[in-house]
This record gives sequence, C-alpha cells and structure tokens, in this order.
Amino acid sequence: MALTRRIIDAFLIGQGVAPEVANEIERELDDPTSEVSRMCLEYSHVTRLMFDPDGPMFGPTEIEFKEILADRIKSSIALAKEQRFDEALAIRRDLFERAQQFWGDEHRDTATYLNSLARLLYESGKFAESRVTYEQVVALRRRLMGAEHSDTAISLEGLGRVHCLMGANAEAVVVLRKAVQIFEVTVGPNDPDTATAMNELGCALQAAGDYAEAIGYFERALAIGRMMLNGEDDRNTAVILGNLASTHEALQEFAVARDMYKLCLNTLEWECGPDHPDMAWALHNLGSLQHATYDFAGAKESFEQSLAILVQKKGEWDLETASCRNSLGTLLHSMENDFDAMKHFEQALHVYIHVLGDQHPCTAIVRSNIARSKSSIEKTVKSDEAANLAMIYVQSLVGANHPLFAKGTNRLAQWHTMIDDRTLTITLVLAV
Repeated sequence: MALTRRIIDAFLIGQGVAPEVANEIERELDDPTSEVSRMCLEYSHVTRLMFDPDGPMFGPTEIEFKEILADRIKSSIALAKEQRFDEALAIRRDLFERAQQFWGDEHRDTATYLNSLARLLYESGKFAESRVTYEQVVALRRRLMGAEHSDTAISLEGLGRVHCLMGANAEAVVVLRKAVQIFEVTVGPNDPDTATAMNELGCALQAAGDYAEAIGYFERALAIGRMMLNGEDDRNTAVILGNLASTHEALQEFAVARDMYKLCLNTLEWECGPDHPDMAWALHNLGSLQHATYDFAGAKESFEQSLAILVQKKGEWDLETASCRNSLGTLLHSMENDFDAMKHFEQALHVYIHVLGDQHPCTAIVRSNIARSKSSIEKTVKSDEAANLAMIYVQSLVGANHPLFAKGTNRLAQWHTMIDDRTLTITLVLAV
C-alpha cells in the first residue's frame, strides 16, 4: 500500500512512471474497491484539470495548483506593468477557465480569479467588459458567501470604481456606500480596507457634485491611514490627500487645496520617486489649481511634467495621458495658443473614443474644447484678414508714412473680434 501511495504521489507531482507500473495502476483504477480508486476519489479534483492535454492523466494537488496559478498571476502583473495588457489578459482569462475546471463554477476560489480578471480589465481600459465581469463576480460571491461578506464588498468596490469612471456616478455612490457599510461591520471602521472604500466613495460623491459628503469620507479615510502610520503619511494617504485637495479646489478653497497638493507631491516624491505615475497624477492636479488661479506659467510647467511622465510610463493610449493632454490644451486655449491646444485636444479625443466610446461625457467635453479652439482660430484668421484690408484702405487715405497709419497698425495687434471689413475700417479711422 505504501508503494501504491508513492506511485500516486509521483503522478500528483507530475513525475513519470514506468509503463509496467502504469499498467498496474490502470488495472487498479478499474477496481472501485482498490486503494488507487479510493485515493483518486479522495483527490478527485486533480482529475478535473489537464494542464497539458497530451500529458499525464493526473494534474497537481490543490496546493500545487494554487502555486502554479500564483506564479502565472505574477507573470500577468509584470506584463501589465509593461503595458502589455493583451498578453496579461490572455493569462488571466486562462487562469479563470482553469479555476472553473478545477473547482467548478460555484466555488470561492473561482470567484477570486473572476474578480482578478475584472480588475485587470479595468486597468487595461476595457471598462464595459470589466463592469459586466464585476457584476458577475458580485452575484457569485453573494450566492457563495452572502451579501454582507467582505469578499462581496471587495467586488462591489471594484464595480463602483468602474461605474464612476464610466460616468454612472449615481450607481457608483450606491454600490460604494454598500461596500463601506460591509467593511465597517466585517473588518472594522478603522481598517485599511474600510479606508480604501471610503476614498473610492469620496471620489464618486465628488464626481456627483456632493462635495460636503465627499470631504467627510476623504477626511475619515485620511484619519484611518494616518492612525495606522502613527500620524505619518505614505503613498496611500498621499492619494487620499490629493483627492481631498481636489474637492476643496472644486469649492474654490484654493489656499487649502494648494497646501494639500504640495504635501501630497512631497510625500509621493519621497515614497515613489520623481517619475512615478502617481507623481504625474499629483502634478496634473496641481496644474489644474494653478490654471484656476491664473498662474498660467506654473500650470504649463506642471502639466508638461505630468505629461512627460505619463507618456513614458503609461503610453499615449492611456486615459490619464489623454486627460492630461486635455487639461494642457485647455490651458493653452486660455493662453490664446489654440494651434498647439488643438494638437493636444485631437490626441486626447482619439484615446477617449477608442477607450471610452463616442458617447462618453469625457469624449463630449473634448469635442467641445476642439470646437471652441477651432472657433478661436477661425475668428483670429478672419479678423486678421479684415484688419489687413482695413489697413490697406487707411494707407490709401493717409499714406504709409503718416503717423495715423503707424498708430492704427499698433491698435490692430489687439483686435480679436470678427466684424466685417467696412465696420472695422470706419472704427479704426475714427479711433486713431
């Protein structure tokens, strides 16, 4: 019997056996009373997974199976960090299918790998599919573990994040509020998981325009994070601080927001380094505040630093990159540099249409920005044409060397309104 167990163990860890031994095992498998059959029933889960269709009959034990999946999860994470999302997603989809084969559809480990797939779909910009997948895993975890379980709350949090990014702010608030409630009961009101859910809820409330309640949740999340760190800040608290600052900015409390943004930036630079994507996010936020307070030079520097990091770390087709380009374009429009603004708007529009779709609110905003800049460009061109015609007429009246002609030329540099040639000529002559 000890030999039989060693033979089975050899199969379970993927080792080969001699043909005569394999034949003996096959005979014992035909006998339902044999120890081999009993052990196969005991380890029945191994017969449901074939890592190699042409390989041995038995797969690994459950422990070994989880180790294999964990290694492949690490591989997909590494690929995602390199922006190789198609390859990373192929691994996650395969892992979920193998989990289904190994444990069946209605198993908590299967739910874990489905949740992992939903999260990577979100990270790779496949938001519609991510939302559907999160809805599936929420339903599965409610069936398996109950509606009030912390695992269910984790999936609700992911679903709420997708809702918020897709512009469904009301749905996001409902889902994230439920996640916070579950975490407060299951892991406690001062747990890091609770703080994370509160931060997400604060973002959804801010997007929905409920700034007062958003500030309340951000402050609670920040207090929990700092309590865990004995009053210090780390990357997580810096992100919460940045979200809190952006809410104060929305309320036009610019001095408060500026101090928070600077603390956020200092913490992230210390924790993550100067070229980390989180630094790009913080610089983008600071640039928005600088733009709102008419510090155009400072805003341009912040946006350009942010964009350089994002292009390098996340690539041109990332939503954060597109958002930064849109913000930089808006600033350039304010600075009356619509030709450069249009370049950023058009690049952002391509990304938004590709990732979010033609009907998403962000896509509509960029379209509006493009129309506004086009209007300014056309207005300037037509104004210049009208002004040139007017100056030719003035020159014919008084001559090119007349002081009135020189004075009128200086005045024309300030014209940016679109009016007909005759009106402009008369106004110019009367003004000088």
